Amino acid sequence: MGHVKTGSVQASPQAGHGRLGILDWAGIVASLLVLLVISYLRSRHLMFWGDEIVGWTMLRENDLGRFYRSWSDGADSSGLFYHFLGRAWLKVFGATELAARMFTAVGLWVSLALTWAAARRHYSSAVVSFCVPFAFVSNEAVIFQLSNARTYGLFMAAAAAVAYMFLSARPGAPITPRLLLSTALTHAFLIGSHVLGVVYSGLFVAGLIVQDLWYRKLRWKLYASALCGWVTLFWVWRNIRANVDIGKPYFWTERPLLSDLPLGMAGYGTPTLVLCCVLLAAAYGAHLARKAMNVQENYYLRRERRYIS
Repeated sequence: MGHVKTGSVQASPQAGHGRLGILDWAGIVASLLVLLVISYLRSRHLMFWGDEIVGWTMLRENDLGRFYRSWSDGADSSGLFYHFLGRAWLKVFGATELAARMFTAVGLWVSLALTWAAARRHYSSAVVSFCVPFAFVSNEAVIFQLSNARTYGLFMAAAAAVAYMFLSARPGAPITPRLLLSTALTHAFLIGSHVLGVVYSGLFVAGLIVQDLWYRKLRWKLYASALCGWVTLFWVWRNIRANVDIGKPYFWTERPLLSDLPLGMAGYGTPTLVLCCVLLAAAYGAHLARKAMNVQENYYLRRERRYIS
């Protein structure tokens, strides 16, 4: 048998995976209802806090020129696209506190739906319909943002869209004009959704390059299309600089510690992390048991064939 080269192309997703079926769509719609209900129940008992008041006030500013000057000077760290889309949202659903928080909930749902669609390329509906919603509703940061009228729902949706395009551009996938255009637009949207969007966009581009270096096939058009999305910086750069200056010389809030990194990256509390470890251990145990049964079945099949022959 020949040796597999390091630069070989990844295998395509398994047959039967990738298409969203009735179970998938039902789960995605049900997830929207669950997130909206959680947002409503939490919002009933929570008043607007400082940052929400600032963002909500700017969303209701009728003078777009005055809004853009204030925003560019660092009045709010929410992304420019958050203010444009949020303004339209409030026009339709009313400029209320609940409507502003529901906008965040819908953004988080878009992130969930894109994650669902991406996961279905490699896993069955049954697996995805449990794991993806569980990862969202058990995450303390997500639950908090469901009652927070800020840009983070849109930010997560933009990041999920870029991640979806990242997976669409797996090694061996054809580089089509549609893929290049979609990559540029999603990176532009990410940069315009939050003050740190450009950092996330840069990390995604770096991840693409590292992946392609591993497979020894650089795809310059793909990197260039992602960087074309950085044209958004022309409109948001002043806001980024202003917010960076606000954070000097310390930090925007309490300075994070290195010990905060594990839980900060995961976003889960200790009980949820323990439960995840138990589930992973149980899944791995079931995998080993199934593997042992297959070995035993193969052993008896070989004995039976020898006996027949």
